[in-house]
Amino acid sequence: MFPPGQTQQIDETSLSATAPHWLGGRGALYPVVDPVNHLLLAEFMAGEDYFFDNSATSVVGVFDLTSGKRVALLRDFNFVAILGSHNYDPHTRTGWTYGPLDAQIQEFSY
Repeated sequence: MFPPGQTQQIDETSLSATAPHWLGGRGALYPVVDPVNHLLLAEFMAGEDYFFDNSATSVVGVFDLTSGKRVALLRDFNFVAILGSHNYDPHTRTGWTYGPLDAQIQEFSY
C-alpha cells in the first residue's frame, strides 16, 4: 500500500544518478536536511513492519548525510490521519509533529 522510501544522489551537471538507497520505511514524506548536524530526517506513513504488526505506527527516520546510515527510528506517530509537520530546530535537535489520535503536538528529539 505504501511505497518503499528511497533516496539517491543526482549530479546536477551530468544528471547521472546513483543507485536508489532503501531508507527502511514506507510512504516517505517531508524529507528535511539538518545542515548543522549533517542529518536527513524523513517522516514515513508506516515503518517497515506494518505488514506484520497490527499496532504499527508512523515513524521518523534520522539518517547520517555522510554515510547514509540510519541513526535512529522514532516511533509512535500518526501521519496517516493528518500529514504531519516537519518543524525542527537543529540547534537543540528537536522536532514537533502531531501525536497519536491527533490530540496533541508531540515533541521528539533526534
